[in-house]
Amino acid sequence: MTALVSVMNKHAVVIAADSAITVTTPYGHKVINSANKVFALSKYHPVGIMFCGNANFMSTPIEVIVKLYRKQLKDRCFATISEYLSDFLGFIKNNHYFCSAEMQNVNMENEIENFYTLILKIAVNTANEKKSLFLNEFILQLNSIVVNSCENCTSFQNFPEKDFVQSIKGHCAKIIAKHEDVFGDNAPLKRLFIKAFAKFVAHGNSNFANETQIVVVGYGDKEIFPSLRSVCLYWGFYEYFRYNSYISAGITEDNSASICRFGQTDIINTFINGINDNLKKALYDIFGNFTSQLKNLMINNVDTQYSKDIINSAIDEGKLVATLGATLDNIIRETSIAPLMSSLGILDKEDMAELVESLISITHLNRRITMSEEGVGGPIDVAIISKGDGFVWKKRKHYFKPELNQMFFDNYFRS
Repeated sequence: MTALVSVMNKHAVVIAADSAITVTTPYGHKVINSANKVFALSKYHPVGIMFCGNANFMSTPIEVIVKLYRKQLKDRCFATISEYLSDFLGFIKNNHYFCSAEMQNVNMENEIENFYTLILKIAVNTANEKKSLFLNEFILQLNSIVVNSCENCTSFQNFPEKDFVQSIKGHCAKIIAKHEDVFGDNAPLKRLFIKAFAKFVAHGNSNFANETQIVVVGYGDKEIFPSLRSVCLYWGFYEYFRYNSYISAGITEDNSASICRFGQTDIINTFINGINDNLKKALYDIFGNFTSQLKNLMINNVDTQYSKDIINSAIDEGKLVATLGATLDNIIRETSIAPLMSSLGILDKEDMAELVESLISITHLNRRITMSEEGVGGPIDVAIISKGDGFVWKKRKHYFKPELNQMFFDNYFRS
């Protein structure tokens, strides 16, 4: 994992990232503390890009894709950050996701296999809990996905489901054949499985194993104040490119400051909110248990059924918990978030840079001194992006000595 932070106000946007990536192989996993996650998206305009999650997209390193995009972008610019992001996504799709058709096919079959494993696991657990037949639960899980009416992901708003089903039939058949003990000769079940997978692909709340969060931040040519747009990339399969919009933020006349965080955000959230995420969740659980126990205590201490019915109808546990939760959220907002955001609105570039670096540092410190895996670590890269000065490195690691590689800097604007 990793930690990324962006802090914006009307003066500039400052971004920072650690250098840790976790590499998983069949022989185990290893944390490497030398990854580059922050880049200038343009050599000529005030736009940057960060990423976290999977360091590769369809087997190609994100760093390679970013630098190829930057090379072809040259000195072109766009009016808004949203247009930069759209052009970057189009560049990936137009280059066939930087992988062969064979790799796209293999990846799709892996996704189908992962989907089968997910449904299998849920069906087995449910069957054990309900003492029911496994196959019945397997069919119920597939049907629940088919009838689910949740919103589609960003890239599949107008999803051609029938065309997609036709394109994956052969790949699904391979996975189904591997699990003949479940599917057998049940043709309706096979059709249901394929349709459920197509629905699962389109749904915006579906989770996939390989996810890369891309964050584009800075200034469009027509933007006076900075903005940020991010998406989660999953996979590409011929004309089907699956991604979903994530966090968006921007500075306006009425909104003078913003903090956006990605990756491992728990420690940063504690700094911003003044309360640990787990403690906050525990308080909500306490609210729920307390209201339930209070209601039962009152009911058990009255004699008549009429009185019990009055108490039962008068005390709405869900509404009471929601009220207590809203009160806690308001306290957090008024005592921690609002004062912090007010201060951020007037910070200069140097103080903002110190803040983002410190937020990454305290996350790394927490991982180092606790029993958590050290998924945040290594040197911290910090960049300041302003409308007038453009993309400026405050701190940046090099894998080489700059004084020995003058040709690198001489060639920077030539490519």
